[in-house]
Amino acid sequence: MFTGLIEEIGVVRSLKSFNDGLEITIQSEFILESLKIGDSIAIDGVCQTVTKKGGTTFTVEAVGATLLKTTFLNFKQGRKINLERPMSADGRFDGHFVQGHVEGIGKIVKISNRGNHLFVGISIPNELLKNIVINGSVAVDGISLTVASVFSGNIGISIISHTIHNSTIGNRKVGDSVNIETDLLGRYVAKQLEHGKTKIDGSVLKKWGY
Repeated sequence: MFTGLIEEIGVVRSLKSFNDGLEITIQSEFILESLKIGDSIAIDGVCQTVTKKGGTTFTVEAVGATLLKTTFLNFKQGRKINLERPMSADGRFDGHFVQGHVEGIGKIVKISNRGNHLFVGISIPNELLKNIVINGSVAVDGISLTVASVFSGNIGISIISHTIHNSTIGNRKVGDSVNIETDLLGRYVAKQLEHGKTKIDGSVLKKWGY
């Protein structure tokens, strides 16, 4: 389990294909000392397992659905990526519940500079939009963000200066692809409503006094 609060910006140092997989070697400084082989690590929001560790790098192996549902196949040597270790049981919980199970790929369609923050518009796959609500949470490349607006199949997000400087979102451009994971709690609620015996709509809420 992760929080969506990025700990470090790493750099892709090498990529190696094998069978139906991709070996990714990443340079890190801050989190490398505490990493062990077998540990989980979120890479641009994708939960992976550390398979090797060197002097200044660690390696993961992405296979199967991970390559189909994430931006990993777009990775190139030198790319900057977001890194986060799993949350500790005795640590403070900020951000929101992030599993590292990316559900699909979004595309940046708009970036507006609004003084000390950015407004970013992202096109989201239709099947994920049902789990997105205004003022709700969404993980974009592993970054815990708040949805400011939902419009025509897109979501709008305001990015504060701290996030811009401590993640890769400030380096992204219009047309770039990003990993999307919707809010876990929102997905559970949507599932219950979808399969519940009572259909909840405006008339039902009015009847209940809302």
